[in-house]
Amino acid sequence: MKRSYLFVTVLCMSLGIFTIGSAEDLKLGLNADLILPLGDSADKYKLSFGGSATVLFPVAVFAIEGSIGYWLIQDGRDLGDFSASLIPITAGSRLELSPEFHFDFGLGYYIKNVKIGDVSESDSTLGIYGGAGFFIHPNFDIKARIHLLGLARKGFLSNQDVFLCFSAGFYFN
Repeated sequence: MKRSYLFVTVLCMSLGIFTIGSAEDLKLGLNADLILPLGDSADKYKLSFGGSATVLFPVAVFAIEGSIGYWLIQDGRDLGDFSASLIPITAGSRLELSPEFHFDFGLGYYIKNVKIGDVSESDSTLGIYGGAGFFIHPNFDIKARIHLLGLARKGFLSNQDVFLCFSAGFYFN
C-alpha cells in the first residue's frame, strides 16, 4: 500500500512539473507497440501488441516524459480460454544526444490482468525501463525499450517479467 501512495505522489509531482512550463513546449504522442517477452516471460507469453500515449516536456538537453499504455498479452502455453493485458504507467527522462537520437530511462508501475477460463487475477508491481530511440521526422519517433517488472518482489532478479518493446509514434506539438 505504501508503494501505491509513493507512486501516486511521484506521479502528481511529475504532472506538476508539466504545468510549470508553457503548454507550447509539450509534445503529446500516440504510439503503436510490439512487445517481445524475454527470459522466463518468453515461456509464458508470445509476441504481443499494444498502444500507448506519451507526454514529453523538453528541458535543455533532456525531456521529462510520462506514458500510459495498454498491451494485449498473447498466450504462449496454449491454455485455451486465456486473455491477459498489461497497463504500463511510466515516468522518466529522455536524454537527447542530438535532435534525432535519444536514450530513455525511468520507473514504471505495471498493472497485469490475467484471465484463464472463469478464473481472473490482477497484480501490480514496480519496474524500471531503459532504451533508445530515433526521430525519423521531427514528429515521428521509433524506439526500443526493455521493461523489467517485479523489482519490488523478493530478490532483485527473482520472478521478474522482462519485455522488449518496439514502438513507433507520432507526436503533436
